[in-house]
Amino acid sequence: MKIHFSGLRTALAILIIIVNLLILPIIVITLACIEKILPKSFLKTIFYRLSHKTLPDYWIAINCFSMDIASTTQWEIINAGELNRDGWYFLMCNHQSWLDILVLQRVFLRKIPMLKFFMKQELLWTLPIGGLACYMLDFPFMKRHSKEYLKNIPSNETKTLKPLGNRVKNLNTPPSPS
Repeated sequence: MKIHFSGLRTALAILIIIVNLLILPIIVITLACIEKILPKSFLKTIFYRLSHKTLPDYWIAINCFSMDIASTTQWEIINAGELNRDGWYFLMCNHQSWLDILVLQRVFLRKIPMLKFFMKQELLWTLPIGGLACYMLDFPFMKRHSKEYLKNIPSNETKTLKPLGNRVKNLNTPPSPS
């Protein structure tokens, strides 16, 4: 009986994640598009906060909820210092799987600005809705080349970083609009 219940919990968690990957990103994309075309104003600030802070927090919180449904893992998070949502943090980790992203988002949810990962450009079309949402949220995308390609055309090695452009420069300004 417990195994059957566990299977239902897992199925429910997967359903929540799928719905969450379809609905909230579409809303984020829509609001971010509106925010990007608005002139600097109070309304632009509202759309920015909704698309870059409030909705992504809900998006992550729903993912956390689905993890709680699917797993009985007990979390013990020890914070050795003060964290602030009004400044950027540079987080380096050896990304092993997609679960790493969910765990990092859970740990830092509402403690620091939304995590922005350097993403492979291919994710724009292989993860169509989520990739576009990340693009609209100013995640830096990188074009990756194989070692063989770079060996044959070494001048393209520096072009890997070019698509980052202003997206990395945006990290020099505070996470909230002025």
